[in-house]
Amino acid sequence: MIRAERQLSQLAVMYIDLNDFKPVNDQYGHAVGDKVLIEIAGRLQSCFRSTDTLARIGGDEFVALVDIENPEQAKAVAEKVLKSLDPPLVLDDKDQTIISASIGISLFLPMPAAQKNFTESG
Repeated sequence: MIRAERQLSQLAVMYIDLNDFKPVNDQYGHAVGDKVLIEIAGRLQSCFRSTDTLARIGGDEFVALVDIENPEQAKAVAEKVLKSLDPPLVLDDKDQTIISASIGISLFLPMPAAQKNFTESG
């Protein structure tokens, strides 16, 4: 966010929570759950640029920091993430599942320095 403020650029912070992942771990075990997470992480990573940051912060939670030019771009990236999860995931020789996600987006839209100084002093 400091870089975005210095460069007067915009940043989207995306919180990605996988839906219905726990039953995969419960029914198929953690080894299968880990394979599913690796596959999902790869799908998610393919939705972002190398300059963006994607991190797993919990069992089935990810956060992405995305440089954007406008708020609509954040929505487009979120839609791309959701679409990447559409294909079924293979659990074992005969079973597949679809894991969807819920995404929350917070936007950082920095104020130009002159406007910021005026606001703080006014």
